[in-house]
Amino acid sequence: IGFSTLNDWIDNDAVFALTGAYIPQAKLANEAMQVKVDEMAVEAPNAQMNVTGHSLGTMVSIQAVANLPEEDISKIGNVVLFNGPDSRSSIDKMGEQAKANIEKLEADGKIHYYVNAFDIVSMLNRNQEGVDEIGVVHYILPTNLAYTSTFYMKNSSHDFGMYDFDSDGNIKEATIEKNPEIFEAGIKLSKLIRETIDRLKTIYGLSETDAMRILTSASALPPQYTTSLYAGVAGAFLYNYNKIIKDAESVRNIEERIESLHSSIKSSSGAEKIALRSDLALEVSQKAKNLGEEYELIVKNELSEIEDEIDTLVQDVEQGAYEIMQYLPSWEVEGLIQELKKDVLWDNDLESDIKKEAKAYKDKLTDFSDTLYTVSLGIQEYDTQAGGELFKNELIVQGKVK
Repeated sequence: IGFSTLNDWIDNDAVFALTGAYIPQAKLANEAMQVKVDEMAVEAPNAQMNVTGHSLGTMVSIQAVANLPEEDISKIGNVVLFNGPDSRSSIDKMGEQAKANIEKLEADGKIHYYVNAFDIVSMLNRNQEGVDEIGVVHYILPTNLAYTSTFYMKNSSHDFGMYDFDSDGNIKEATIEKNPEIFEAGIKLSKLIRETIDRLKTIYGLSETDAMRILTSASALPPQYTTSLYAGVAGAFLYNYNKIIKDAESVRNIEERIESLHSSIKSSSGAEKIALRSDLALEVSQKAKNLGEEYELIVKNELSEIEDEIDTLVQDVEQGAYEIMQYLPSWEVEGLIQELKKDVLWDNDLESDIKKEAKAYKDKLTDFSDTLYTVSLGIQEYDTQAGGELFKNELIVQGKVK
């Protein structure tokens, strides 16, 4: 942040984050895109324009594309965005054509967000109740876990330095099967951001704008420097933010230790092997408990996101139906949309059953974890006793043979 970048931070970043407005840089980008599309029509009529950006660039890109004329949307190839917040609310404010343009690109699978679950900017506006996130969201598998700020950390989760690539040059992505802790962290951080803003608004009577400003300033400084009137709330945010990272690090360390223990057990013997088996059981015990908790949280979040999508569909259908009421009687319109109402499309009993199943799965893994933990503590004692008995029996056998 400096005088040369104040336009970025104050006139664009802040305006987007605080009000969800159509920002000045996006308006300029929109003009440039229209010029380029007109040029393409002459120079390369079969070409398409790909759009990309990072951080503020994601907000500029998505808003600029959304506000293109309807006939120009077919000229857009892929919109690939890095470390940016979800922009659904801002697009909705831009009008019906902007919404329709984004929905068309989404339906064609052309919008992709790459986000870091530990980055405040990436997680802004995500996992919000009642908001369907734009496009396909890819959670990267970061090279290491870090805060967004670079003031007191060697790396920032907001930087491209956190991206890792496979041998073909593809970005390494987290998967729910292999990296549930990444998704858990993203859900927790996005909810923590929202809860902190709401607390600042409730406790101090701040506006959304002022609450966001306090949160972003707190996240940019080490805890010891957060000494404002709002230090209590800001400090709690930083404490919980740190805990999210530490919890994910703990899970990652467990995976590494399990892999290392498997390797060590293969090449060990005797008392050393027994001790390693005990350590392995302890690590697997903790992993089982973590998996249960992660599974329940992710399932609940997925259900919420699917319900948001259905809510959006129902609203669109009802709005379209009421627009044709001038041509059809109301009873006929109601009949047409009867099968597309929320209570028909969304089964509350099924949702409740899925949540119960997720909890039951978590409880089973917790019970398994507790049992395995108990077993792990007794492995060495059991093997020592068994070894003693075996040694004693061997002496008796040898005595008889002699």
